Amino acid sequence: MNTQSNTVMLVEDDDIDAIALEKAIELYSSDIKTMRATEGEDALRQLSRDRPDLILMDIRMPRMDGRTALNKIKSDERLKSIPVVMMSTSESDEDVHYCYQNYANAYVVKPIGFDMSTKMVSNILNFWLKTAIQ
Repeated sequence: MNTQSNTVMLVEDDDIDAIALEKAIELYSSDIKTMRATEGEDALRQLSRDRPDLILMDIRMPRMDGRTALNKIKSDERLKSIPVVMMSTSESDEDVHYCYQNYANAYVVKPIGFDMSTKMVSNILNFWLKTAIQ
């Protein structure tokens, strides 16, 4: 079990969704540091300086969307081992297939409501930061 402090990068253009995700992470553990990027280019800039333990990334964003950012992260030798969980309101087979074909570690459909979002975030963090050995 990982006992050190972890960092999670949120790549989310919607401020309300980002605030809800940050609050859910804080409720899970106040020891987890969060980084926020508002789109793919911003995420890649931050990843050139800092290395989070987990990336939670929206698919639909302006400028560089999550699909393109995922492809760039998983093509970079320095970054490809970081688990990336793609999040979307889309259940499109095309989106799901694309993300897994480009080595997303998981794909989740964003739930509606804070309680369900908190449960989703808790499940993701529990698996990637406590259960999975990295």
